[in-house]
Amino acid sequence: MRSLFAPVLLASAGSTSPLLDLAVNTTDGSYSVSIDGAPWFPGGATAVWHNGTLFSSADGTLTIASAETFAGEDTMGAFAATELAWTGGGGAVGLHTQFKAYAGYIIFEQRNGPATLGGSGDKDGVATVFPSFRVTGADAAAGTPTRGALGYTGDMVGAGYQSFEWTEGAAVPFGVNAGPLCVFAAAPAGAAGTAAVLSPAYNFMAAQQSYSAADSTLDYGVMGSVDGVPAGFSVQTIVAASAAGVNNAMMAWGDALLHKYGKGRAAVDDDLTLNYLGYSTDNGAFYYYYTEPGTNYETTILDVKAYADEVGLPYRHWLADSYWYFKGDKNGVKNWTAMPELFPRGLEYVTNATGWEIVGHNRYWSDNTDYATQNGGEYEFAIDATSQYAVPLTQAFWDDLMESSKKWGLSVYEQDWLDSEYDNVGVLHTNATLARTWLMQMGTAAQKHGLTIQCALLAALPASCPPPPRYPLAY
Repeated sequence: MRSLFAPVLLASAGSTSPLLDLAVNTTDGSYSVSIDGAPWFPGGATAVWHNGTLFSSADGTLTIASAETFAGEDTMGAFAATELAWTGGGGAVGLHTQFKAYAGYIIFEQRNGPATLGGSGDKDGVATVFPSFRVTGADAAAGTPTRGALGYTGDMVGAGYQSFEWTEGAAVPFGVNAGPLCVFAAAPAGAAGTAAVLSPAYNFMAAQQSYSAADSTLDYGVMGSVDGVPAGFSVQTIVAASAAGVNNAMMAWGDALLHKYGKGRAAVDDDLTLNYLGYSTDNGAFYYYYTEPGTNYETTILDVKAYADEVGLPYRHWLADSYWYFKGDKNGVKNWTAMPELFPRGLEYVTNATGWEIVGHNRYWSDNTDYATQNGGEYEFAIDATSQYAVPLTQAFWDDLMESSKKWGLSVYEQDWLDSEYDNVGVLHTNATLARTWLMQMGTAAQKHGLTIQCALLAALPASCPPPPRYPLAY
């Protein structure tokens, strides 16, 4: 262990002249991330909201109690680390901040001490702050180049973006609809310049990226609207970099997160829907909320199968969109089983008759879903009375849903409208752990039963994009 309250330099482990450097001062907790030897991301204050008061290193209400440096190796590789323990409010507030520098990326972790009450009250803000970076422009004296940036925005990655110069006062996207940031150095035409990617790296559903244009500060932490942060609760942020351009920086970032969670790309490479031809009845398809005249969906799909055999189309799966199951309030899911007027003999009959596996669409849960104990069902749900949306709370629900659905041919569970469910169930914004639990339970059940998940987010169709005129089925 190095001496307490001494400035240290954490270089990326395993490299003699690393692209990415991290300097940490254990005396005052200041830090800076350098790329190519120039300061790209100077650090800001560390802070915690508790019971309506902000405790911050900036004003001395949050101070360092201890510091430790160490080295090790995990799924991401070899690292050099420093951990600072912060305290404030006479011990009522505590935060552990950890810097872990690897070859090519840095993980910043904040871990709560005693449980805290409340946050900033802003869903797009933060209840805790670490790391924090000052957004600064080019500095010839320090060797910092002119940099551009791209920030993903909207309901899903790629739905929207902002591109801008990375400099003081920049309009950096933030909040629940903001995604990863890519910051890149100016380079000659045709050349690949240095680039870095910043994003949350753990507890993604509670982690938040917040920005103040007034002081050009980008903060990472727990979402500001939480009722409180449990003791020991942690979120992480990653900075990954590449000297070979934006594409390689994005791949380095993705590789780092895959390594972190012990995963690879084999699941994608082996996915049924990516390797074999399938038939879709999704929005835009001919049989989207439309059947052959005078027939039901069962007959329609069987006729599609007969035609595919006749012309030699080797379909292996088909996508059943949202028309097939029972709807409740707000067109949410009341019961995720096939309506008999559409599939008189059930989906299992179609699966056996076609030999095709099913990609089964599902949307948000309605407040009057049959599955909720509040409506006489077997499973506990959180129901938002204002929005009439709901979210399941138990692993047993997802286990039973996946197990029963696999029997009728489900191969891929398509969870659509995730943004609507998240936006309209208020407790997902106030409870620091619930959103992650919801998605982890879903994923655990799918893995247990040999199913894969396709997640999607969908806003309401705009008025300029009405459904097709041939629309005989209730939406």
